[in-house]
Amino acid sequence: MKDEVFASVGDSLGRNQMESVMCLLAKVEELKWYRDATFHTTAWYFSSYNFTVAFIWSPFLVQPETPTVDTHSVRPIRLHLDIPDNVWVNRYHEFDYVLIGDGAGLISLQYYWRTALSLVVTSRWLELIYMNPIHLEMLDVYHLSLPRPDGHPDKYRGVEGTAHDCLHWCLPGPVDAWNDLMMAMILRHEDLLLRRSTLNIVSV
Repeated sequence: MKDEVFASVGDSLGRNQMESVMCLLAKVEELKWYRDATFHTTAWYFSSYNFTVAFIWSPFLVQPETPTVDTHSVRPIRLHLDIPDNVWVNRYHEFDYVLIGDGAGLISLQYYWRTALSLVVTSRWLELIYMNPIHLEMLDVYHLSLPRPDGHPDKYRGVEGTAHDCLHWCLPGPVDAWNDLMMAMILRHEDLLLRRSTLNIVSV
């Protein structure tokens, strides 16, 4: 993935997965990292490979009614289902690979993620798709993770008085297996692109 940019867009579960990615990649070389003033974007740069990994905080993928949203609030959160979140949509063209998290929210929240993804690959980005075809793959880790309830921090987060965390994952842990599968998918796609490129050269 030399000279490429890999981005993850999502909520705290997506951030959890990116922490696993960085634990693995940080062994390669000492890296530089950046975080914007809004804390919406964190990026890590590997200079030897001119490779960037970024995480963009967008817990719903669609536009919230107010710029600041407390995702832990019990009050209703108003979302514009027909408007993708500009935090990541305006930067879509910068990325070679984008991991869009389906999140671990309620069924109603998952509907918002699917709505946003549908908008990206149909109307809003139709021109981009024609210029640079988008390759989509789904990675379903539900059944892979189901037998590992021990992989959650639960009550062992080390912070007194906090609720048991049965949403996020310990590192190292099952989330590392997600990234092994994700990298296999990316490498398979890179190999396919290389073969197509070779065929084009031969045909010319």
